[in-house]
Amino acid sequence: MSSTLKPVGRIVGEATPDSFVFVAAREEHPSKYEYVTVKSREIVDGAVREVDVLAQVTGLVSRSAVFRSELDLRALERAYNAGVDDSNVLCTARTLGFLVEEGSRIQVFFPRRAIFPGNQVYLAPDDFVRRFFSYPSEEGLHIGHLLTRPSVEVNASLNGFRRHVAVIAQTGAGKSYTVGVMLEELLRLGGTVVVIDPHADYVFLSRTGDM
Repeated sequence: MSSTLKPVGRIVGEATPDSFVFVAAREEHPSKYEYVTVKSREIVDGAVREVDVLAQVTGLVSRSAVFRSELDLRALERAYNAGVDDSNVLCTARTLGFLVEEGSRIQVFFPRRAIFPGNQVYLAPDDFVRRFFSYPSEEGLHIGHLLTRPSVEVNASLNGFRRHVAVIAQTGAGKSYTVGVMLEELLRLGGTVVVIDPHADYVFLSRTGDM
């Protein structure tokens, strides 16, 4: 897959199975919360295999060895006027997992082995991200799309509704709206829903033309 991917940087310093830091190009560095991928080697079914690890950029910092806080303004101005420009961009990324296909099933596993400095970091393609965050439309409830990837729809697993489900967030975060979307999707798929609604959050669901 790497032959079709867009390189955005290389891993530097210490890297763990959970996170890594990479230097990115100044003009084309990924934004915060963007998705990237890196090659690693993990034990799958008792054998070491190369896998594509998905990660999300959680922090960005630009730095310079010349423009340091220890220098006074006159020294900084001289460096600037001399055309010195050595700044680069450091990105921190948190790993989200890698995919393992078992027949028709796709499972997500968390990395357990080291990711090595020097490895190339790539921008994760939409299709790869979609496989992590979405079930096929016939098997899931469409609840929206990723904030940083509008083309990547998110479908929640229908099987997850066989047991208990909780939607938890702070006030105003959109709990009622999210549940409303889930109810509409369940009804669209032919489900039957009984709603106990003491706060009258969902009274308008019954007034739509197709409910």
